[in-house]
Amino acid sequence: MKKIFLSYSSKDQWVKEWLVPHLESYGIDVQVDYKTFLFGISSLENIESAIENSHHTFFVITENWLASEWTKLESLILQTESPANRDLKYFVLKREECKIPKRLKPSTYLDLTDESTLETQIDRLLQQIGITSHSRSHSKLKPKLLSTYRLPETSGHLFGREKQLNEISKAWEDPHAKLISYVAQGGEGKTALIRRWLNELADKDFDGAHNVYAWSFYSQGASQDRQISSRPFLDDALREFGDPEMAAGKDSDETKARRLATLIRQNRTLLILDGLEPLQYLPGEPHNGRLHDGGIRTLLKELAASNNGLCIVSTRVWIAELDSFKGQGVVQEKLPHLTKEAGAELLDALGVQGARAEREKAAEEFHGHALAMTLLGTLLARYHKGDIRKRDLIPPLAKASRWGGHAERVLAYYAQMFEGKPELEVLRILGLFDRPAEPEAILALRKAPAIPAITEHLQAIDEYAWTDILQNLHDLNLLDDGDALDCHPLIREYFAQQLTTQHPTAWQAAHRRLYGHYKGIAKERPDTLTEMEPLYRAMGHGCKAGLYQEALDDVYWKRIQRANEGYSWKQLGAFSSDLAAIAGLFLRPWRVVQEELTEDDRAYLLNEAGLCLRALARLREAVEPMEAGLAMRIAQENCNSCARVSSNLSELRLTIGDVPQAVEDGKAAVAFADKSGDLFERMCTRITLADALHNSGKTSEAIALFREAEELQVQDDPNFPKLYSLQGYRFCDLLLQNGDLEEVQERAQYSLEISQRNNWLLTIALDQLSLGKATHLLALSEGSSDYKAALSYLVQAVEGLKKAGYQYHVPNGLLARAALHRDMQDYKAAQADL
Repeated sequence: MKKIFLSYSSKDQWVKEWLVPHLESYGIDVQVDYKTFLFGISSLENIESAIENSHHTFFVITENWLASEWTKLESLILQTESPANRDLKYFVLKREECKIPKRLKPSTYLDLTDESTLETQIDRLLQQIGITSHSRSHSKLKPKLLSTYRLPETSGHLFGREKQLNEISKAWEDPHAKLISYVAQGGEGKTALIRRWLNELADKDFDGAHNVYAWSFYSQGASQDRQISSRPFLDDALREFGDPEMAAGKDSDETKARRLATLIRQNRTLLILDGLEPLQYLPGEPHNGRLHDGGIRTLLKELAASNNGLCIVSTRVWIAELDSFKGQGVVQEKLPHLTKEAGAELLDALGVQGARAEREKAAEEFHGHALAMTLLGTLLARYHKGDIRKRDLIPPLAKASRWGGHAERVLAYYAQMFEGKPELEVLRILGLFDRPAEPEAILALRKAPAIPAITEHLQAIDEYAWTDILQNLHDLNLLDDGDALDCHPLIREYFAQQLTTQHPTAWQAAHRRLYGHYKGIAKERPDTLTEMEPLYRAMGHGCKAGLYQEALDDVYWKRIQRANEGYSWKQLGAFSSDLAAIAGLFLRPWRVVQEELTEDDRAYLLNEAGLCLRALARLREAVEPMEAGLAMRIAQENCNSCARVSSNLSELRLTIGDVPQAVEDGKAAVAFADKSGDLFERMCTRITLADALHNSGKTSEAIALFREAEELQVQDDPNFPKLYSLQGYRFCDLLLQNGDLEEVQERAQYSLEISQRNNWLLTIALDQLSLGKATHLLALSEGSSDYKAALSYLVQAVEGLKKAGYQYHVPNGLLARAALHRDMQDYKAAQADL
């Protein structure tokens, strides 16, 4: 066995976490100071002895190593060794950008600053000194990134899934496999299947996986009828994967997803995405099964196209986007119910006694629903001595189960059995949350005064009794492991439904307390999406408490949007998070708003939803709420608001491609604005109509309206003699087509200075887009091949548009950059942009 002495700074944790295990996986005896040094002799003697008794010495050079007093001894040995021996025995590994003194550089020198090639370079060095991959023991190699705690723990009982376990194992071994998705109703055992396979892979030390990362969307409030965003997942995953550009909230979800896909591909990665259905359109909706979340849609498409590891997905709804990748390393499969034979085995494992035929009959009665049978088996074993015949005590379903299984039967039995006991109150508390509940939130609920039907029996118990109750529920498979209080989503949904129908007053009182808790712990004016999260949580609980007006006024308008600042949009690009926040203010997203809100606020929310949907490129969905909002504004005879919404509708129609209707909506907007007399609205609506006329080919009419709008702006504020921001960009777009390139450069530079002073993400990018186009066309007209300035503008524009979060603007930037790349004869880059 080869011995290698490792000289490194104790501050460089990656050496212990990755390099030592990697070397040991080859069967190397890695000598490090904490293993080899003897007490009672000097450090110099210890180091000399360790180096002398090792076949080779690796010096891991970093700024920490160079600054350390201890490593000066190793440095001295390296300098004084004979040149002939140095090249055979001593190897310098540079791990980061630092200046290494010439006297420390032997001929064998590795630069490991590029993390993506780190493993390959180390392996080549080992081959150079006679250690090959044949000696490698995968059982000793641990993943560098291992984050699986968000994947729910399951009961551990799994039967009848041998075929699927084998499929996943084959996919993991198959270099051509990219993604495998399992589709089934809730409670059928999708998560249990994935968890069992993952545990088996862990027994093999993850079988060569460099990264293992799991995320359950149930951990961020996932339920099938709730709007959520992939952003918390993307932010967390980018942090875990060490994204060098990580700046939460400053990039669009699509941009983050592409960066994450790139990081995932750098090494062999196992990615698990559990419970994807809240990011999909539900069955029966126009886009049945499609992903409405741009971030997760982009990530899955990227990995389905190229992935050197494996992505495993579970969902209740078939993912429509994956159909086009069928046969290309992507498999999507419906998970069947358990067979009666597998169901009988499951009941037996849970301690249920009786003839096999009787257990098989029970499995058929419960339709092979995995969760229902797990709850049934645990109930019979715990309270009825495992007697299978006692299942007759559980009443049949009065009607078809909402959740596609018979778990509701057993849960109803527990609800009756625990009536008047603290166990039922804990289960009802679970129903208040649509994600794991933090201890602080539970304490807020348990504080005085008691909430009837929810905490009245929990007030008198101490923490020891509380722990016993939780353990009892855990033993009954009604509660999951973990610091946060959590359970299967179907259990949460059942007790939530029970509370809303049987104890509506208590339901609202509990949510009112949680609303106050989250509103209270949030920063008054959050600056990042992470700081904003408690306010988004407060919105959800406030709506369930029936505090629609207060939640809208005090949380969304004042603290998330910061009133007319539009902070969450303009500074964070948080359209998906805001859409999720206002979902609770709708009876039917995005059609009917809660009647308790003022008429003015209902119209406002319809337009707000439309703008969020448009920004997220859910264009056709955005039409209905905008039209409904306009109808309300017309009924109110609010000309100012009518002008604004008509203008938004015109812009939306133009983006979709309905140019004639965009012109009509633009004319209506101008008429409403003129009637209102508001100078600003008169200016803005003329810009909108001019843009529609420009795109319909009526250039002279458009130019006249742009000039008229500029005159109105000067009347409104003489400090701004030229159009700027979005209005200025649209005028520049027409002038570009007209060939007025110098005027575009002058106007765009003027607008850019204003946008940068105000940190307007969108218009900064649009101004750079105008400058890039104008600079490109000027170079062409002058016969120049110097496109550096144009490329710089357009690169910044594309990235800026992605960061701003307005997805419908991004194609304009990509098309402009593609045209430039074409003229630069960089056809590969042009194709990538297209």
